[in-house]
Amino acid sequence: MTREKATIIGASLALAAFAVANVPARSVRVLVDPVSGSVRRQEWGLVVRQADSVEQSDLERWIIRYEGSYTRQWKGVYHTGFSITGRVVSRGCSVGSPIYTASLFRKGFERFVHATPDPEIAEFVRIMRTGTWDEQRQAVDLALSRD
Repeated sequence: MTREKATIIGASLALAAFAVANVPARSVRVLVDPVSGSVRRQEWGLVVRQADSVEQSDLERWIIRYEGSYTRQWKGVYHTGFSITGRVVSRGCSVGSPIYTASLFRKGFERFVHATPDPEIAEFVRIMRTGTWDEQRQAVDLALSRD
């Protein structure tokens, strides 16, 4: 084997090793519905979806009970890519919607949905649908502060 071929093979192997260590082989993506606070988690292996789960919020169940149906509008919250060795090789996040905070504090938010009169929940849903980011943040903070 010539020195030139050995160099090309060595460089190719180094590039392949770099790709294996740094290219995402598995990824996890979390999305939230900005009105209901339901959370979706997707896991991908290379290009094939391996898992897709939805945690339906109590608020979404309330919306369906009082409006008859509901269509989620998923918004990305974060994404993490892992190499074949399990090392994190990519990460991304967004500001997300204010209701994502409520989904993190699920028990407090469940108490809000179960203990609050329907007209107040309807107003909360209206704010989540049409309010400004600040109005939504305020409504979520108020909902979580109730006991």
